[in-house]
Amino acid sequence: MMFIRLRLRKRRLRFLLPGILLAAALAATGCGNADRDADDPTDYYGNDGYMGTSNTNPNLPLTGTAWSYRRDNAFAAELLRGLDGIRDIRITRTGGSHMHVHLEIDKKLNREEAAQLAARAEAVLKENFPRYRVTVDADQK
Repeated sequence: MMFIRLRLRKRRLRFLLPGILLAAALAATGCGNADRDADDPTDYYGNDGYMGTSNTNPNLPLTGTAWSYRRDNAFAAELLRGLDGIRDIRITRTGGSHMHVHLEIDKKLNREEAAQLAARAEAVLKENFPRYRVTVDADQK
């Protein structure tokens, strides 16, 4: 009777022991990375729902409403500040998809130059914001 128990125990260990050793070996290989060192750390992308796309390309709008209206207004104002002759910029929205920009143009420019500046501002905004209907009007003050 005792020999039968020893045989059964050996049989169980014969299948159980290799399984435990295999699991331990797999766990040990998963924990280490021989190719990496302190100078080459592992980088991870956040869980953003797009498999890291928005973290990889943070300025790539994935949808038409990826940026907020506030950020769009700030970016539009930043683009227009690069044009010489504009004193003040007011941006308003109607209906969400319409951007109305009012410019106050410097008095030093004549009417023709002011009209060209307003047309250039409208072209810059239409190029950078294709999802909006952009209208620009200008006053000289």
